[in-house]
Amino acid sequence: MILDGRRSLSLNATAHEAQTSRMSTAPTLYEPWSKTVSVEEYLASSYEPDLDLVDGHLEERNLGEYEHGRLQLMLGRLLGNHEREWGVYVVTECRLQVQPGRFRVPDLRPGRVVS
Repeated sequence: MILDGRRSLSLNATAHEAQTSRMSTAPTLYEPWSKTVSVEEYLASSYEPDLDLVDGHLEERNLGEYEHGRLQLMLGRLLGNHEREWGVYVVTECRLQVQPGRFRVPDLRPGRVVS
């Protein structure tokens, strides 16, 4: 389901079936939806779970499983506990522009605090 505050759109049956049929297996690359999405539309929209935007196409993220989530939690906690000491910050699952027209949603996004 796509939510952007103004409307709620359901995926068409084919895309929805493709998405749910892979949930029990390790996901591979998600077949982009046929609709091209502009950067402005992507940034103004919310997706559950969030999606990457690559050259105008939405791509499903690999959400991982228990071990992946556990490691993400432990690394986030480690960095978060030392933010002031190390001069860093960390956020989880926040959109990041990696190139023009390309946005990814990394599990953890550490950064250095600039004074």
